[in-house]
Amino acid sequence: MSPPPAVGPFQILGEIGKGSMGTVYLARKGSGTELGRPVALKRLHPEHLKELANLRSFVREAEIGITLNHHNVVAVQELIPDGEGFAITMEYVDGVDLRRILRHTSSLGQRLPLPIALEVLEQACLGLDHAHQPDPLLGRPSLVHRDFKPANVMVTRSGLVKVMDFGIARLAGLDHVQDDGTAGGTIKGTPRYMSPEQARGEAIGPAADIFSAGLVLFECVTGERFYRSSEFLALLREAQEADVAGNLRRASTLPRGIFAALRRALDPDPARRHGRALDLAEELRIQRRRLKEGESLVTFAGRICETLAQPARAEGPARAPGEDSGGSRAQGAPAPSISTLARGWNTLSHAALSETAARAVAAAEATDVPEGIGTAPATDSERPGRAPTPDATAAPGDGVVPADAPPVDPPRRSGLMLVLATVLSVAAAMVAWMLVLTKPEQVKPIELYVDPPAAVVSVGGKDLAVSESYRLPPPPPGGTLEVLVRAEGFAPRLETLRPEEAGQRRMIALEKKTPSPP
Repeated sequence: MSPPPAVGPFQILGEIGKGSMGTVYLARKGSGTELGRPVALKRLHPEHLKELANLRSFVREAEIGITLNHHNVVAVQELIPDGEGFAITMEYVDGVDLRRILRHTSSLGQRLPLPIALEVLEQACLGLDHAHQPDPLLGRPSLVHRDFKPANVMVTRSGLVKVMDFGIARLAGLDHVQDDGTAGGTIKGTPRYMSPEQARGEAIGPAADIFSAGLVLFECVTGERFYRSSEFLALLREAQEADVAGNLRRASTLPRGIFAALRRALDPDPARRHGRALDLAEELRIQRRRLKEGESLVTFAGRICETLAQPARAEGPARAPGEDSGGSRAQGAPAPSISTLARGWNTLSHAALSETAARAVAAAEATDVPEGIGTAPATDSERPGRAPTPDATAAPGDGVVPADAPPVDPPRRSGLMLVLATVLSVAAAMVAWMLVLTKPEQVKPIELYVDPPAAVVSVGGKDLAVSESYRLPPPPPGGTLEVLVRAEGFAPRLETLRPEEAGQRRMIALEKKTPSPP
């Protein structure tokens, strides 16, 4: 079924992916010259619009998502009417989900590099922790994701990790009657990534998401799934029993600190796991800094996103029973990225420009060709080494050169030379201008100061050496530079530096974390 041309004020640009409940489209608000920035627009399939429970759940997903505001969470923007139902607009993420990344590396017989795996989970845990903490100002209580899995972790081209799909999130600690209206004991989520208490239908809290994060981390660092059953009921039973000690033997070769973090996150007793997802994120950060430096997440993410943006091919084993269906992203149909769309537009523009230029050159050459000299391709009899065969029926100017004709001077190329000279002149001027713009003495750094002074400063996904102050090159015109500042006991903070701040001083002060209630 072809996508609709528009949904409300949004123009549909194409399909991103399709799940069991709905389809996600790439869209823009407005038309003509009034187009806004791209968004992901999610619609329910028509057959699900008839069920009131589906509509209620869909609306609730939007209501929850709108209250979440964190750089490691995909932002939900608005809920709009859509015929008999509704549509949700969300932040469009230019990247790929972790499930596709793991399948790709598995198809190559490889694993994720250890520092990359730790940083991906570190950032994802920051997003989970944001949802776990209540927000009195917005009236949002503590939320449990309930479906944290690789398919719901997006890695952007810039190395930023975002948690998505809070569609089945619930209030922490509820057991008898759930906040989404279903009866107590109803199991929702993906069994392969469930905590034991969730698989048993018991009351759950943030610790259930921490266990799920441990399962995803185990898969990233070992290349194997923690639960190995393939049938749904067997998988659910394995999650309920959770043979942690036995399964962790497969991770015994990991560095001691990483194994300890994994063991604590996967403790069968929720009370013995990390107190907060933020604590797990901090532990992963410490372990990552102890590893040898390798490829940064920014470089890895750009490379893997570019690879997976190519035409899809088989990536790892087929989906097993009990595994997720990929959420809103269709298998084998990678989401179109903004950079890919831009490259396509540039290619078309250049092709049109080249065609125009070719026509101009052809016209100039045709003007300069002397009468009697044809421009058609040479026949076999006219190729070098064979004398041309005279054609008795040919008239002068028909493109056939008589055998006894005197040599003719090569045609003039004044038109072509003029075009080439103009192009070279413009290119030379642009190069000269760029050299002037990039003179070292004209680039004024941004002086960055942080509080507390021992905080870790990360630029472009790479941690800088601790210093009293930092001199950062300003971003190029029209661009930005993201700086993440973290310190133990303080809430992390992400700031965006802009080109106009060149030569200025910037202070980033962290706020102390609110102590967790006893």
